Amino acid sequence: MPPKTSQRNSAGKKQSGAKSKSNRAAVYNEFSTKCERFRRYYSAVDREEWWWIMDDSQEAIADHLKSQGHCVIDNFLTPAQAKQLKKEVAACHSAGQLAPGGLVNGKLPSVDDSKYADRATRGDVIGWFEGSEEEWPHGRMLDSYMLKLGTLISELGGSVPELKKVTSRSKAMAACYPGGGARYVKHVDNDG
Repeated sequence: MPPKTSQRNSAGKKQSGAKSKSNRAAVYNEFSTKCERFRRYYSAVDREEWWWIMDDSQEAIADHLKSQGHCVIDNFLTPAQAKQLKKEVAACHSAGQLAPGGLVNGKLPSVDDSKYADRATRGDVIGWFEGSEEEWPHGRMLDSYMLKLGTLISELGGSVPELKKVTSRSKAMAACYPGGGARYVKHVDNDG
C-alpha cells in the first residue's frame, strides 16, 4: 500500500500520495507518447538519431523538465547505439575495470571513515570514465553518448535557464549489475 503522504496539486489542493503518484505516471506517459510521435516522425525523414534536437521535440522536453524537475527520454540512443554502449560496458567489466560500488555516510566528518559497503543496499560494480581512447579503449560509443548528452543540455539551456549553469561535466559512470540479486535500492544522493 502506498504511503499516506500528501502534496498539493496544480490547484493548490492537497492530494494523497497514491493519487500524486498516479498523476506523475499519467504526466510521464503523456510526455513519453509525445516524444515517441516525434521520434517516429523524424525517423521517417531520416533524422532518427537527432529527433530530440528538433524544435518541437526540444519544446516538449523543456516543458516537461521545467514542470517535473526531471526528464526521462526514452530512445535517446538508437537501439544500435544502446546495444553498442552495452557491449562496451560489458567489455570494460570483463577487463576488470569496474569495482564494487560503495556508500558514503555524509554525517561523518572524515571522508575515509564515512565510506562503507553494503551489498544488500548496493550490489553493482562501477567505474568513472572519460570517453577518451586512452581511458576507454572499448569503443567510441561512450564518447558519442557524452557528446550527445552535452548537446542536449546545451540546446535546452535557452529554454531551461537552470541548465545554463552547467559549465562542465563529470566523468561518465559505467555500472553493471552482475546478477544474484545485485541492485541499488531507491535512495537520495544528498539531502542539501
